[in-house]
Amino acid sequence: MNLSPQGKASLCLLLAAAAITALYWLPSRRATPASITPPPPTAPVTIATASPRPAMLDPDHVVLRPLAVARSSRSHQWTAANAMDPEVIKDIAHNPDEFIRMIEENDRIKRRQLVYRNETVPMLLQRVGGDAASLRSLMLPALDGREVEIEVTGTQLLEGLRSGTVTGRVKGRFNSMATVGFYNGCESFNIISPDDGLYLIADAREPGEVFLKEIDPDRYAPLPCGSNAVTQASH
Repeated sequence: MNLSPQGKASLCLLLAAAAITALYWLPSRRATPASITPPPPTAPVTIATASPRPAMLDPDHVVLRPLAVARSSRSHQWTAANAMDPEVIKDIAHNPDEFIRMIEENDRIKRRQLVYRNETVPMLLQRVGGDAASLRSLMLPALDGREVEIEVTGTQLLEGLRSGTVTGRVKGRFNSMATVGFYNGCESFNIISPDDGLYLIADAREPGEVFLKEIDPDRYAPLPCGSNAVTQASH
């Protein structure tokens, strides 16, 4: 499903303010504890000859779950391919504009992985009969088969189960923040937990599919509607 411009704007606006606030609201950045294994380093990607596939020129042709799965849990499936590789981006981008944006974004992120979500926030809300107050916790993916349990602190439904936001924190980490925005089945989210070294942002691809990215909080600040900015660390 290619989100309409209005849909993209709605989803972006749901998360933009919370994401920007979160990056600067949590100043402590401690070493990653032994309980969380950091992802392996990724080799630099050469992009000089990258160009979009002709299939991306057809907006009506969208391949759902286009990459093979490497790891699975009850809630998520993590794909095997390096989603920073231009050849892989050709298979997952909807159109040439998104292809170019993702290629340019490579210089501002550490990792990107396509993750499939088997239990989305709208599904969880349906399970509790649409009673937002009954949603107390949920699982969000980290990279490479890891998951993060989120304690829900607030839920706002804007159009029933069609759109809304869920806010919370990593379980047991009061110096953390998590925000999920959803619109027409698509989700975007961020997880920021300095004590765990977690700085994750996920962009919606299709319902149940997200581009999960590990970022450097000193260099990357999300802006509305999928654009990004490089920021200088203040000392």
